[in-house]
Amino acid sequence: KRLALATGIRGTVTQVFRFHAYLNTAQYEDLQLFRNVLDADGTNEFQAFYETVGIRTLGGEAEFDLGTLWKFQAGIEFYGYNMAESSEDERPWNMPTNRWNASATYKVIDGLNVSADAVYTGRRDAFVTTDAFGEVTPFNGGYVLEMPGYLDLNLTANYTYNERLGAWVTLANIANSKYTVWGGYPVQGFQFLTGLHYAF
Repeated sequence: KRLALATGIRGTVTQVFRFHAYLNTAQYEDLQLFRNVLDADGTNEFQAFYETVGIRTLGGEAEFDLGTLWKFQAGIEFYGYNMAESSEDERPWNMPTNRWNASATYKVIDGLNVSADAVYTGRRDAFVTTDAFGEVTPFNGGYVLEMPGYLDLNLTANYTYNERLGAWVTLANIANSKYTVWGGYPVQGFQFLTGLHYAF
């Protein structure tokens, strides 16, 4: 990161409501981006490249604490990108135009919290070298694949037994949505994840 500027406002309206609004701009040198390419045997893979990119972020977040049982959070960000003049044939591939999130957490008993969250990621463009992934537009020896925004819904239970030991269970993508995070790589549908955590 070569240059970064930020401004914003943060406040507490009541004991239960806090907010933060901000505007950031940053200039990145050698920001890693990815194209999809096909190698000689037809395998689809990522090719990394590095560009100078300016990124502007306009966002806000809010938090509600309703007693000791409920906690709500929400946030939204809009992104703007400026590619270097030497990058006329490139775009900020796979970078979203906007993103928002919302979550609610409930304290069931001491040590056990259940949370639900929703995350929306806006449309993105991917560079691909084949037209096998859907509707594409010819571009610079390949194609532009426009990936629509997607909504991800998750449910998590987190139990802390003591300072060292705990366990969690997550039901990910509970709507079983079919979407693509990276061009040509659709995600799995509904997922059940669980685990233990232990601190030494």
